[in-house]
Amino acid sequence: MNQIVFISFQYFRNCFVMHQMPSSKCDEINCIWKQLERIIVHMDRAKYTIDIAIYVMDSSAIGSALRRATERGVRVRLICFKNYQSLKTKYGDCISLRRLKPVIKQPREMTMHHKFCIIDGYIAKRSIFVEKTSALTVCMTGSMNWISLPRSCDNFLITSAPKIAKRLELEFERIWKLCKA
Repeated sequence: MNQIVFISFQYFRNCFVMHQMPSSKCDEINCIWKQLERIIVHMDRAKYTIDIAIYVMDSSAIGSALRRATERGVRVRLICFKNYQSLKTKYGDCISLRRLKPVIKQPREMTMHHKFCIIDGYIAKRSIFVEKTSALTVCMTGSMNWISLPRSCDNFLITSAPKIAKRLELEFERIWKLCKA
């Protein structure tokens, strides 16, 4: 499975009114809310793990999906940079959260700017579960922050390609350990 989406503020403006009316159907192919729904559908299918590295996230719909996942017994880990405290206050009771502090180097600081998610990852399934699993590994990545109101043009890739998934999992584990240090 491979899907790529392009999101633009223009699409958001075009369909904003449409989304305010409950009986209306939005036909914009690159609508931000449709893309957030795609993320949520995959999260709702998660059986074992959801690992997220994201610069900023403020979507309450995604937060609710993460809460539902933990209620099903899915291990949810989230690394964020920008709004760590608000996420900890809102979801700290159900998901494992870590914040990677900026690496200070003169004259600029380096921030964790990733935006990716691995659901039921290959490495995670192998390390956590002994028996063979039927869960599909799904990765989501791109320039899109998971926010309710878009402010830019972005891209978003959903894939189940093993090479991409394994590489993203390794990067997530590397950052997760850095956050703990």
